[in-house]
Amino acid sequence: MDGNQISFVDEPNGVKKGVFDVVAVTLNEKNEVVEEFNRTHTIRFPEANLEGINRNGLIYSADIPVTQSGFYNFRVAIRDASSRLLGSAGQQIEVPDLKKKKLHLGGLAVGEVKIENGKPVLSPIEPSQGRFSPVSSLSEPAIRKFRPGSILVYSYRIYNAALAKSSQQPNLSIQVRLYKDGEVVTDYPAQVIQLEPQTDLSRLSDYGFMRLAPEMAPGDYALQLVIKDLNDKRTTSEWIDFEVVNR
Repeated sequence: MDGNQISFVDEPNGVKKGVFDVVAVTLNEKNEVVEEFNRTHTIRFPEANLEGINRNGLIYSADIPVTQSGFYNFRVAIRDASSRLLGSAGQQIEVPDLKKKKLHLGGLAVGEVKIENGKPVLSPIEPSQGRFSPVSSLSEPAIRKFRPGSILVYSYRIYNAALAKSSQQPNLSIQVRLYKDGEVVTDYPAQVIQLEPQTDLSRLSDYGFMRLAPEMAPGDYALQLVIKDLNDKRTTSEWIDFEVVNR
């Protein structure tokens, strides 16, 4: 939620209050409603936090159960009870049937590099006060706004990779492509994935880095990963959008 679009009312002792109505619906491939909710949330915080919220906004999160595989259309709308302004967003989602043993790439997320114990970590979205949380950085995975010259870390999971008969280990390659306005602007060569030790070879976790050029033009971009299983030649791909900004 854009901080400039949110209204709050004053309460005693310098407390600010916001009230938001949230409606969400999940539609299946037949445009049938399979899950929906309607909730009202009230949040309160000290006036000292107002400047940060106005600057960066708020993140709203909710867990939506999905019991069957398939393609879904998720839609959410939020109403600010104080200003009566409405905002909405939608996303198409694929829930794969992993029992069919098809190679699948999922869980792709991007964020700015944060190093903990020598490993890159994406900033978690930690809900607070009725599922709303403040935004510490516009590069958080829910917002994905980066400045030129930033170092992006992308994380993902690969499901149902084939295991070599001799070693009983996966053997995969990855190719990274960067798009702007539907055109490829960077096409990195494919590389064999050097996996860290895994606890479950049917669900492989991996990550990589990409530095944005200092002269990168502001605008909307898309990052695509193409995974090839070198053991049986299957391929799978996934993409995620992000924005480059000057501020």
